[in-house]
Amino acid sequence: MKSIFNNTNFSTCLSTITDEVFYICDDGGVGIPCRISDSTSYDFKVINPKNKKIDFTKIDSCVYHANDGRKCDFLLNDDTIACFIEIKSLTDFSNSWKSDSKKDDALDQIIETIKKIKLRFPTISLIHIYGIICLKPNLPTFTQSIQVAEQVRINKLLTETGCPNLFIGNELTFSN
Repeated sequence: MKSIFNNTNFSTCLSTITDEVFYICDDGGVGIPCRISDSTSYDFKVINPKNKKIDFTKIDSCVYHANDGRKCDFLLNDDTIACFIEIKSLTDFSNSWKSDSKKDDALDQIIETIKKIKLRFPTISLIHIYGIICLKPNLPTFTQSIQVAEQVRINKLLTETGCPNLFIGNELTFSN
């Protein structure tokens, strides 16, 4: 993964973090990328028990801008995996379809970003590429595989990008 996701290819949008735990926040402002935050105000938590070098790449409003079309918020990667992550705010929990429409929108943004990366780097292997839908405020807590009832989303990701890995949650552990 480091042969593609590195400072040479993503310059000012990429930073490397070795902290055991770090947090990412999407303030939601137009033209403002995600940022490293603290434990009191975050949308996504990264656990790094081996203090590995984890690259944090700001995708929205850094690698790609408003005129570049749809894209996810950020990318996390180490030597073996890369995770494209989109954060969506939920303000109304009265109907599950509202959550579903947010998940569908997040999935579309992840798909469009993976397609852009595949065009730029056609030799990339998608076996170790993951899409993660993060719903805030912090629901559910741990990143997990999409449930069988949501198999349609997994199939859409696989069909449109070749990537077979879709998860939902707001916490990721880099333990490999």
